[in-house]
Amino acid sequence: MVQQSLETCGMYNLLIKRENNVAKSLSGILGLIEPEVAKTLEYIKTQFPNFTEHGMQHSLRIINYIYSIMSEDLKQNISDVEIFCFIMAAFFHDMGMTLVDVEDKDNQRTNHHLYAYRPIKNFFEKYMQMLVERRRLEKCIIFVSEAHGRSIEELYNDNDFRKIETIEGQVLRYGLLAILLRIGDLMDLEEQRVCEFNMHMNLEYYNNPVSLVHNRRHLDDITYNYSPSKITVSVLTDDREKYKVWSQWLEYLDEEIMYANTHYLIGENSDFFRNYKLPEVIKCVKPSENAKFAVEEIRFQVDDTGALWDIITKSVYTNEFDYIRELIQNAIDATLLKIYLDDKENIEYQSPRSWHCNDKVMIAYSQKEGTLWVEDYGTGMNENELSNYLFKTANSGYKYMKKREFMFPAIAKFGIGFVACLTKADKIQILTRTQSDNGINAEIESKSTIAFIEKNIQRAWQGTTVILHVKEKYSFDELKDYVFTYFGCPSVEIDLVDVDTLNMYADGSTLLDESECILQIVEHPEQKRNYGINKILPDYKCLMKMMEILSDEAEIDGTIGKVRNMLNNSFYETDLLERIKAIVNDTVVNEECMSKIRKEVSSQKKIIDEKFEKYPQFLFHIFRNDIHEIVDYKQLILELDDTFNISRIYKDTISNSSRGIIYISSNFVDYNLGIECRSINAFMFNEGKIVKNIVKVSSDTDDSSLFTSNIISLDEIADADYEMNNRLQEQESEDYYEHIVKGEYDEIDDNYGFSYDVILLKDNDFYEIFDVEGEIIEDVIENNDFLREYKFFNNIAVPDRYKGERFVFGKSELYQDGILLEFNPQCIVPIGVGYVIVNLTAESRLELNVSRHELNNNREIISKWNKRVGCVVQKKVAENCIRVLKENNLDFKIEDLLSQNVEGFFEKECLFNMKDILRELLM
Repeated sequence: MVQQSLETCGMYNLLIKRENNVAKSLSGILGLIEPEVAKTLEYIKTQFPNFTEHGMQHSLRIINYIYSIMSEDLKQNISDVEIFCFIMAAFFHDMGMTLVDVEDKDNQRTNHHLYAYRPIKNFFEKYMQMLVERRRLEKCIIFVSEAHGRSIEELYNDNDFRKIETIEGQVLRYGLLAILLRIGDLMDLEEQRVCEFNMHMNLEYYNNPVSLVHNRRHLDDITYNYSPSKITVSVLTDDREKYKVWSQWLEYLDEEIMYANTHYLIGENSDFFRNYKLPEVIKCVKPSENAKFAVEEIRFQVDDTGALWDIITKSVYTNEFDYIRELIQNAIDATLLKIYLDDKENIEYQSPRSWHCNDKVMIAYSQKEGTLWVEDYGTGMNENELSNYLFKTANSGYKYMKKREFMFPAIAKFGIGFVACLTKADKIQILTRTQSDNGINAEIESKSTIAFIEKNIQRAWQGTTVILHVKEKYSFDELKDYVFTYFGCPSVEIDLVDVDTLNMYADGSTLLDESECILQIVEHPEQKRNYGINKILPDYKCLMKMMEILSDEAEIDGTIGKVRNMLNNSFYETDLLERIKAIVNDTVVNEECMSKIRKEVSSQKKIIDEKFEKYPQFLFHIFRNDIHEIVDYKQLILELDDTFNISRIYKDTISNSSRGIIYISSNFVDYNLGIECRSINAFMFNEGKIVKNIVKVSSDTDDSSLFTSNIISLDEIADADYEMNNRLQEQESEDYYEHIVKGEYDEIDDNYGFSYDVILLKDNDFYEIFDVEGEIIEDVIENNDFLREYKFFNNIAVPDRYKGERFVFGKSELYQDGILLEFNPQCIVPIGVGYVIVNLTAESRLELNVSRHELNNNREIISKWNKRVGCVVQKKVAENCIRVLKENNLDFKIEDLLSQNVEGFFEKECLFNMKDILRELLM
């Protein structure tokens, strides 16, 4: 290209053509100083040989580019003084890099705009002494020169930015000149700014990777056109780092013009600006044909700033580890999809819980590095699938796949869930490979709207690895607690790896490598750990057995006898056994022998503990098991005596028990619909009937022995006094007449009131209250805060023959695809006091909201689920409970089986459905 000079610059010629004395004077000065400035700017290359050209040609191009986008109106509006100050700022804005006395060269390069004032002041002092208003001109030129390196927010908030002066009767607008210089600097995309030959010959000059990228980008295929109406730039690049730089560079250019048009070029600053705007930017950056990467736009932002991320972070994905759940769900889907698509796999039922799955999902985390890996060995993804499944909103491609009689039962329903990862990570890397394609590497940076995709990478195994560099580190224990809590019964086995502990088996070096799958990486360290642990185990087992013997409070002679027996019957020799054997053989007095044994055991425990510490666990398993059994019995009876204490616990059919609680276990699986259910339903019975309360006169009442046989149950608890009086005054009551005839008891007043002990069923629990007066009994049981302290099983005593059968349970659990939901499923089976564990998959799943924590509360959706799935669960449990109750000769009414009235549409719907099912079963 032909070297430019000031005389060829349109803006300079605009100044020359003006006939006034100010224009002639200023144009003459510029012509005289151009050679001096050009020579000085050459020293930038001496100081910073590895950076792009910042000499006079760069300054002249800035001047010309700005002139090319100036409208005819602006050319007329800009003053002579403004043209002079702009050209001077274009000359001097980079001159801070010529200074040789700055020691910190990195700071000088980064903040060279802050050093510009020194050469400007020196130049004015030496060459501009006779210039009129030189100090005011100097101040403006320094401001504009420094402005080109400041942040846009800082600049626009500077009071001088909106400063307007008048010199020689002409306007001088600081902000306008600053804007033009910043835009012109960004517009200089010329290949002339680099010397490709020098880059090859003196590559050591370009040791700064940032400067190397900036140099090389100017060699890309660049097409641009500048006019007063449009700034058009199109770039084809072969390198992803250059792509990033170009995208950011042109984004800066677009942002500069947007800010200028909306924040500065407004009527408040000048009447001229009411009708003037800078040209729009039309930009395009694409990979070239020979590029080894592709670019995928991430299409889940509400606007160009990615505002949806903030919404999701604050409103949808509120749990700290929601994004991990999303990743694991995707990995499970990919693993199961491989089975679903395999023609050799015989899949009989829709629920993946019935499928034969040998693969695992691997989760690895390093707290030290803040890096999380989630790896599966499933289908993997090609480029098109990567785009569709991960980078598009509300799109789960898996769910549209139908290769069998039923659709693939994907867990992931919202492609938007992947955004949750971007809100938590500075960078995400996705490595994936299908069975038939080569590997792909995709990388996404936080707040970016594009993903870089490398094709044909080396990857030996099928599947996907997602690597996150998290913004905020957490401990491995926190991650483990979350995964073990929420992934209770997954359809694919999950392994967790503590990477920091894993690396201890490699002398601190990092074992995880992208070239090898995690499953293989952990294999050797796990073998090494198991070998070390197995060497310790004989001593450990011996130690535990010895500690068990020593914990027995038997007499010393008996304890020594047990020790001798253990020594004589041991199947293997250990260091501990040899030491104990020596003590026993060498010590005559048993008391002394016992003391030495205890001391030796204590010492060996410390030694063995220290040995175990050398082999810390780094691998943790969540197996692909059935939902755990609640109990091992079909029914359990808690028999209550006349004082409401548990007198007997047994599993047989009710025989002579007058009152108590019966627990009924129900278990069923429907893999075609996708239901796994285990439930316990407990009912109170009294005098051969199912009841909701059992009432007796308090044991603190005078002559209460009279009433021990009158233990009743009531439809309305408020009627306690009335019913008890009626019961006692019945003519058929032999006890009543016997006391009256003997004169031991006065006739009872119809309105006589008692205090009562009550066991009642309420809010899915049993409660026992003591010595409560009949007239206030209803108020007491309605006081939930009071009742909370009187749960029946809080302070009970069990009989001597109790064998540990479980009859106290915690909160019911609802899993969907093996993932715990924050919802109590007890309301699905609203009979008796219930405890339920349910896992829903395939067709039985509940519809969830976007956060996947809560149910979709749409009434139509809830009703459809209850008719299709809920009723199946209810009927199975109800049938079993009715059968067991009848086997035990217990009478019941529907109202006595049902739970109390509930709140919430889902709960009410379940209660109404259960009532209809009971009616149907009892017809």
